[in-house]
Amino acid sequence: PYDRPSGKIGKFNIFKLYYYFMLKKIPLIIAIFLLLILIPINITSFDNKFYFSEFSKYGIYEKFDRDINLEIVKVTDYINNKGEIKSDFFNNKEKEHLKDVRNLFNISKFLIVLCIITTGISYYFLRKREFLDGLNKGAVLTIIIILILFIIFLINFNTSFIIFHKLMFKNDLWLLDPAKDNLIVLLPAEIFFDIAMRILILSFIISLAIIFFKKFRLV
Repeated sequence: PYDRPSGKIGKFNIFKLYYYFMLKKIPLIIAIFLLLILIPINITSFDNKFYFSEFSKYGIYEKFDRDINLEIVKVTDYINNKGEIKSDFFNNKEKEHLKDVRNLFNISKFLIVLCIITTGISYYFLRKREFLDGLNKGAVLTIIIILILFIIFLINFNTSFIIFHKLMFKNDLWLLDPAKDNLIVLLPAEIFFDIAMRILILSFIISLAIIFFKKFRLV
């Protein structure tokens, strides 16, 4: 649908720059990578049944004398912008931290929409073979990152978890005390490890599906 520009970009022109990056498939590759990471994060994070099974697995139910299923539903609804946390089960510090978490998920949702739009634009401007190649490269990049993260998490998940929080949060509200804060008792590091593994596995499966899809579509 357009004339291919030469690979050279002379005098700055926003349209030439745009077409150059579209031809190089860079936006598509980045968009696919982000989608393959962010969508599994959102799917896993809002799956209440997953949390219920984790509570049974790690004996979390025995640590409280109230309905913690209801409390985790309040948390997932809150970070998914479906309600507010008014319960006294969480103190002010925990509520402020959850507000920070909700902001991160709002950013992730914005990025998902942006990546879907980018993928759609790429589909329009790129030839079919180029578009499928961009999908494939995005999936391959995702698998490489997943394998690296998988090894890192297996070696030392706690250190990775701390580094993640230091990068994502500008405050120390995430430093919770099990003696004072219910949130860290409700969601200990073991559960977050399982969350991380589930995200990586889901991303890996979807990435492999894209790679096989590209392979058979081009045969």
